[in-house]
Amino acid sequence: FKPLQNHQEIPPEIAYTVQEGHSLMERGKNEEAYQSVESLMKDYKEFPDLLKLLGKLYYHQKDYPRAIECFLQYLELNPADN
Repeated sequence: FKPLQNHQEIPPEIAYTVQEGHSLMERGKNEEAYQSVESLMKDYKEFPDLLKLLGKLYYHQKDYPRAIECFLQYLELNPADN
């Protein structure tokens, strides 16, 4: 994980969900990954790693407008990762 600009600690549930989400995607379980990320997004919209993973999930679902929206939000929160 890259450090956040405002130096917030990443809660363990976010770190776990991002790691597990990538693992699920690698195994073709995109729907499970989406559900776990989406459940955390309600409370943790300010964490870029969740937005980036959600964007990847939308991209794999061929929902390109939503993927782009997530990636743009991600870059607003983490402009150094371009």
